[in-house]
Amino acid sequence: MKIIYSLFFLFLSYSYCEAQDGYPVVNFGDSGILYTNNVCDALKVTPDQKFVTSSIINGHLTLIRYFANGALDNDFGEKGFAQSTYDSSGIAISTSSKGNIIVAAGYQDITLLSFKSSGILDSTFGNNGISSVDFGQVESVQDIQLQTDGKIVVCGITYDNSNPRVKAFLARFYENGSLDQSFGINGLVINPTVIDYAGTVKLSIQADGKLLIGCTAMNSSNDFLISRYNTDGTIDKNFGNNGNVITSYSQNDDNLYAIRTLLDGSILAAGQGDYQLIAPQHFAKMLIFKYNSDGSINKDFGNNGNSIIEFNKDSKAKDILIDKDGNIILTGSIADHLGTNGSAVLTRLTINGIIDSSFGINGQQTTDLGFSNSVKGSGLLENNQILIGASLYQTSSNSAFLKYDNGLSQKQIIITKIKRWLQHKNGFTWDYNNTVSSYVVQRSYDGVHFSSVARINAGNSSNTYADPSPLSGNNYYRLQTTTVNGAVNYSNVLAVTASEDAIKISPNPA
Repeated sequence: MKIIYSLFFLFLSYSYCEAQDGYPVVNFGDSGILYTNNVCDALKVTPDQKFVTSSIINGHLTLIRYFANGALDNDFGEKGFAQSTYDSSGIAISTSSKGNIIVAAGYQDITLLSFKSSGILDSTFGNNGISSVDFGQVESVQDIQLQTDGKIVVCGITYDNSNPRVKAFLARFYENGSLDQSFGINGLVINPTVIDYAGTVKLSIQADGKLLIGCTAMNSSNDFLISRYNTDGTIDKNFGNNGNVITSYSQNDDNLYAIRTLLDGSILAAGQGDYQLIAPQHFAKMLIFKYNSDGSINKDFGNNGNSIIEFNKDSKAKDILIDKDGNIILTGSIADHLGTNGSAVLTRLTINGIIDSSFGINGQQTTDLGFSNSVKGSGLLENNQILIGASLYQTSSNSAFLKYDNGLSQKQIIITKIKRWLQHKNGFTWDYNNTVSSYVVQRSYDGVHFSSVARINAGNSSNTYADPSPLSGNNYYRLQTTTVNGAVNYSNVLAVTASEDAIKISPNPA
């Protein structure tokens, strides 16, 4: 058998284009969808490459933690479930520098819960792990972010029962859960602009510590509203018009659901645009704007500052992700005018706002989730894969987690290297690695389009593989490795020519 080496293939695993970008990861759950019986109220990918979701179980806020492969983390709480005494839903999740999981909750007051990485409440935070503040109005928390100094910032909607005109608020807490009364007025900032009572308030913290909130202004057509605050809670009058930017895409309703700042100071805001009634259904399109750091529209982005993505039903972007290659991932949902036939959707754009047609089907992907659903969060795993969490309604399951391939970044780290297996001309071998739990052998006819051909359990120091039915001509092989903490990586690529020699797989079972 002839062995073919080339510098190109040696380093291909750093830069190859994944053939199934935008398609479900078939070995996750049921062909890319993990269904569970617990409602998903919020989702967060944690730095250790696990993901945490919040749910109400037996009337109490409960966190559930999974490995990246969808398996429950039995070392968290009680076999994966960490339950509190709090009786309301967790709306947003963040993680602290010391590994705690911070949950923002509450529909009347602002409430924070801090769980240790083991799943128990942190008794040094607030009152035995729970901090709650009543500002005398109705506050509904909708987002949470942590500053670099460990302070916790939350945002949401607030109104007075005697005058139910909804406005956006910001509040800040110290790392121990106590209210930071130096922020705004006694810890609270209320934006004076009246916003959509059914809308969403989202938060992003700039690299310089300034705070951005995004929501939907309630005016004649409903428009995107972005406001920026200094670190002390005062409005930043150098941003937009005295601290506020209102952007309209159409004369019909435009609704903001996500905001994100980039390292260069520019800002992305996404949601839905051109919401109108087209009989017999409501119809809206996924919409994203890009702004310069001063709040002006970046007209080099998309079509004069915005990109509009049309699906075949009413659609909205609920989250903005930036992958390791700088691409923009929008995740969200679509449904018809009755809320039936709901699906999770996502699209990938270049940093310039152009739809990437190599992703999914012409830049888009749609996954049917049944009668109705609501996407509650999304995140990127270390290998650039996309994870989405959604609540399901009127189905046999209460939530679904979806994972999609997104190509490997050029920053991909190889933790296993394959090499020629000298004793068998048509095989290869690799060194034992105690951080790997399993290997999947993948084969390609061209070094780009790979499919899985065998799964090999780890734990045996003799790691070898030979293909029982190689393709005619050249065969390209790589290993997909899953570490003990659920992270997925890929080996280098080895090119060989098919041989009629005998073959075998080791270790057994394979």
